[in-house]
Amino acid sequence: MKEEIAREWIKRLRSREIKQLKQYLGNSAGERCCLGVLSDIAVENKIVNVDKGFDIYRYTGHLDTSATSLIKPIVDWADINKNNIISNKVKLPFLIRSKEFPDIYLTTLNDDGLTFDQIADVIECFWREL
Repeated sequence: MKEEIAREWIKRLRSREIKQLKQYLGNSAGERCCLGVLSDIAVENKIVNVDKGFDIYRYTGHLDTSATSLIKPIVDWADINKNNIISNKVKLPFLIRSKEFPDIYLTTLNDDGLTFDQIADVIECFWREL
């Protein structure tokens, strides 16, 4: 992942200005999941546009999957791996893995209850892996 984008993402996650959301990138109330925060940065940088008038976050022209995952223009811009996976070699003390699910997904950390501060800590340590 590009360092300057990672730093801005970490800063926003730690700002305490955004209410955390699970299951979707964001909603019309301004709540966001961790990837929704990154998506907002991409919107501000004119990488993608967001459709207004939906209850959940949707990118213009990408209505099929955009409510829950990053789309290719953001993946390319941020140079982040599409599935936001941190290698299964990384050891996080608060995470228990199984053989069936050895990788760490930021979306899973978000939806399983880690705070934005905790997710920012993970990104800060492992942004090169993303």
